[in-house]
Amino acid sequence: MADDYQWVGKSPLRIDTKDKIRGQAVYIDDLKLPGMLYGKVLRSRYPHAIILGIDTYRAEKLPGVRGVVIGTDIPYQHGEALLDKPFLAIEKVRYAGEGLAAVAAIDEQTAEAAIGLITVEYDELPAVFDPLRQLNRERLSFMKISIPTTIRPISNP
Repeated sequence: MADDYQWVGKSPLRIDTKDKIRGQAVYIDDLKLPGMLYGKVLRSRYPHAIILGIDTYRAEKLPGVRGVVIGTDIPYQHGEALLDKPFLAIEKVRYAGEGLAAVAAIDEQTAEAAIGLITVEYDELPAVFDPLRQLNRERLSFMKISIPTTIRPISNP
């Protein structure tokens, strides 16, 4: 019965298998193109904070840096189901590791050095690590809404 089908029940030969097992496969990290730039992202060390300021001046002046952007430079949203996430944080950090600034430079070392020259001033906010405990707080500051301090079960009539 399996012989009646071209693909079902068979293991097709992958065209990249031989190169991979010989160590000759070319991956995206292996590509080097003329004029290629390298990117790095500065990420937040805080899980929840107001961004008071981002100073990119020293990074922009570093030889070999071709561009530096922050969230307000690219105020577009992305996401899987909803377009609700900024590419880089704007005004507020919502999780540790959220991108704050991005650098494009002539090589990886220069991009990394430029990231180290960017300074960020934060106003750290309380973070939510336990959602059940957070429900008992009077106010959810990260959502800017008030909730009752106690939750009553819904009774069925």
